[in-house]
Amino acid sequence: MLFGHTKRWEMEIMDDISQKGLVRSVSRAVKILMLFKEHDELGIANISQMLGIPKGTVHALVKTLAQHDFLEKNESTQKYRCGLEAFRLGMSFAMRMDLRRIAAAELESLCYRADETVHMAVLVNGMCVNVDRFSPNKPFLLIPQSGSAIPAHCTATGKVLLSQLSEDQLNAVIERCGLVKYTDYTVDNIDTLKKHIDQIRKDGYAISDQEAVIGLTCIAVPIRDHSGSIVAAISIAGDTQSITNNNKQHEYIEMISESAEKISSYLGYNSK
Repeated sequence: MLFGHTKRWEMEIMDDISQKGLVRSVSRAVKILMLFKEHDELGIANISQMLGIPKGTVHALVKTLAQHDFLEKNESTQKYRCGLEAFRLGMSFAMRMDLRRIAAAELESLCYRADETVHMAVLVNGMCVNVDRFSPNKPFLLIPQSGSAIPAHCTATGKVLLSQLSEDQLNAVIERCGLVKYTDYTVDNIDTLKKHIDQIRKDGYAISDQEAVIGLTCIAVPIRDHSGSIVAAISIAGDTQSITNNNKQHEYIEMISESAEKISSYLGYNSK
């Protein structure tokens, strides 16, 4: 009896392997992911038709990819889009990303001048994802590493990135990610968050004072491309007492703004 079950299992495995020695289900999953290079969202029927794969098979593969966060379901449209893990996988090639390569020297210089940790982040599916980080040689609090994803509403970089969104886009992000309260200082009210974002648009910078971690304060400004669009945000993060010192805070805002302007100019942005 055991032998019979074993043979059936072997036959199922062999059936999933193509003539070229590739696992068919994995090959199909890769083909599904590749579709999202050119499409923001796709439904099961779309994928089935485009790849010539039965809907039932597509549903199982997509569900598996979504379970591992390589795809994400948009509950409003019932379609799928790239998930956070797909981006994180791409982080292994981040050294070759133009934005990171262009910004690296200036971020390192800013870290040295400020003697504080410096981050660069982008917005992915409503989450603030750190793509680069430089830290001084001194012990400090828990600070997110490169590749980590943080809810945008409780970070200075995240709020800067949210400031580029329209009202509808911002509402969609809040609906999807929520406004989790991490500390007593976290903004968990949608109206208050929107007021913060309006102020950030006017000031050109954001300050997150212990909203994600007690004792950690960040100052962030936007990075813009040739069209003026915000493509990333950079921040100085450090001990709250040091960062919120009036003289230091003004100095840090000037320093980080100068660095952001340099990086933006490398991307073709003209502030004038």
